[in-house]
Amino acid sequence: MNPDAQTRSLATRAKQLTALARVKRDGRDESQTRGQVQTALNRLDQGLVSLGSTLSTRRKLRDVGVPVDTAVDLEQSVRRLQEQVELGRPTSQFLQVRFRDVDAARVAIDAANDSAWRIWSSRIVDGLPVALLPRVHFSRRDATKKRISAMHTLSAKKPSIPDIIQFLLDLDRVKDDFSEVGDSGIDSLLNRFSDGQILLADLSDDELQMLRGDLSLADQLYVRIRP
Repeated sequence: MNPDAQTRSLATRAKQLTALARVKRDGRDESQTRGQVQTALNRLDQGLVSLGSTLSTRRKLRDVGVPVDTAVDLEQSVRRLQEQVELGRPTSQFLQVRFRDVDAARVAIDAANDSAWRIWSSRIVDGLPVALLPRVHFSRRDATKKRISAMHTLSAKKPSIPDIIQFLLDLDRVKDDFSEVGDSGIDSLLNRFSDGQILLADLSDDELQMLRGDLSLADQLYVRIRP
């Protein structure tokens, strides 16, 4: 082969190899870009799932009467994502920004749920007529106390749908137990007891008679002399 032909052949081969290398490099870059986009999409999807769970809890809180609300704008972020999809494949950086929008919304709604639940549920528990506990039938009294204690625990926890349901079930049972006892003039007298105790000198004869005449208290009244 003459030198000129050999030179042209080598030049052609070099160009082919260069073009092939460029294709491979572009392919690697495209594959890397797709991988980054997929990773960002997966993260955004997980963020949306978490946000959906938080929104479900908020709906449940509202359904049971908890006054929870928060002004979080999700429409703008969704609109930007839709516009970008129409223009073409979104970049990983764009998706990461959308994830931060979604996560910020979740955090804000989560905090609003937690605050509203703690305030509402604590008021419910504090409003229970616990002075009536001594009058609940002895066969149910311990269970009623445990339910009230469980309600205290749930009111201090981050709200979830199962915990909200359990709180309301316990509340209904406790209300039923107290409603069976009924209201009477002795309730105000029981409210004067401190840790189940009261000075005998602070009771009138009529009040002593009232306590002795209440059969639901018959197994709980004692007279004790402090040492």
